[in-house]
Amino acid sequence: PEELAARCFEACINEHQTIKNSFLVGGLSNNNLIYPELKHTLHANEAINHYFQLLGYALHQLEK
Repeated sequence: PEELAARCFEACINEHQTIKNSFLVGGLSNNNLIYPELKHTLHANEAINHYFQLLGYALHQLEK
């Protein structure tokens, strides 16, 4: 499960419009590893973005 989650996260970073990180993502299409299909990656991206939005909100509330 950890490896699948890591590959999914890597694919999400790879597909993100504004995040560029060559350390986390490099050559996804040029290797023999298995990554989620684009439709699954986009769905996972929604969940990840929602998680970080809620986390940011919670941390901001702690600062008040």
